[in-house]
Amino acid sequence: MGCNLSARKETRETVWVRGVSQLPAAAMFRKTQQAGPNPNYSAPKPQRLARSTVQEDWEQREFTASIQLGVTQLTAFLNEFEGATRGRLALLNGKLAQIERRMTLVEATLQSVDQETN
Repeated sequence: MGCNLSARKETRETVWVRGVSQLPAAAMFRKTQQAGPNPNYSAPKPQRLARSTVQEDWEQREFTASIQLGVTQLTAFLNEFEGATRGRLALLNGKLAQIERRMTLVEATLQSVDQETN
């Protein structure tokens, strides 16, 4: 009877590793056979948690990369737009200056004609 008691103590002894109880395989099998599965208990799954954390991290990185790509494309477009607009404005400025010179010439001609007629 002494052997049976010590064997029972060994099978019921619980070893705690990283917060999860580890029973010997035979004791765990007997425990599940006697009690049946507990529908209210779900064992933590560290691998699944680690995988979901890594997956969430990669999803966040992909999101950040897509935002960064969008900002880069927007910046490139705005720089190109600014350069093209600056060039067009320079052309318009040149044409406007030429028109102003012609207007000055026409005004001077009109003034001289006006002075001759008076």
